[in-house]
Amino acid sequence: MKVIPKYVIMQIYYFVKERPGFDRKESLDKFNELINEFNEKRETVKIVDNICYGTFGQKNKLDFSNSPGFNNEIQLIDWLYEELNEKQSL
Repeated sequence: MKVIPKYVIMQIYYFVKERPGFDRKESLDKFNELINEFNEKRETVKIVDNICYGTFGQKNKLDFSNSPGFNNEIQLIDWLYEELNEKQSL
């Protein structure tokens, strides 16, 4: 299983956060832009009922209904680390 190191997640978080106009986006749009950076196949991530569908390492979906808010950067980075590096349950 390929592990995404926490420092990589942090770098991507800060990179996305610095995009022009990013601070004016809604929370869902911010999360969508961030999670798209981790989508391995680069297809558009589909979001339905707080679940992102895409290709994220061993997983093909991320449930962000209980994720920290985008501006809670340390908690969100920790959450992403756990979610992105967890094996998909069958």
